[in-house]
Amino acid sequence: MRFENESLISATANGDAKGVNIFINSTFLLVFPPIGSNGSDIIAKAERGNGGNKKINSQGIFGIEKRRAIQGNQSNDIDASSQFGQSGQVQINPTTDPNQGLVELPATVIDPRTLVA
Repeated sequence: MRFENESLISATANGDAKGVNIFINSTFLLVFPPIGSNGSDIIAKAERGNGGNKKINSQGIFGIEKRRAIQGNQSNDIDASSQFGQSGQVQINPTTDPNQGLVELPATVIDPRTLVA
C-alpha cells in the first residue's frame, strides 16, 4: 500500500460515539514524505467516546508514526486518539519473523593465515 500527496484513511466519531476500528493487511505500507501542510494520515479518533483501534499487518511500515494527527503538522501519522474519552490502540504486527534466515556466527575468530597453503 502506498500513500502520497496527503493520502487519508479517516473515521472520526462525533459526540459520544466510539471511534471506528481500521484493519490494514498489506505486504508493505510505504508513506512518502509530506509535500503539503498535513502529510498522509490514518485516523480513527473520537470526540467524547473512545478512539478507534487500528491493526496493521505488514512486512514493513515506512514513513509513518503513531502520534496525534494535528491539522497542518506536516507529518505522516497513525492516530487513535479521543479528545475527552480513552484513546484507542494501534497494533502493528509484522507478517514475517525478522530473525528468519539469520545464521549464528561462530564464537571464535579464525586466523586467515591458517587457511592459506
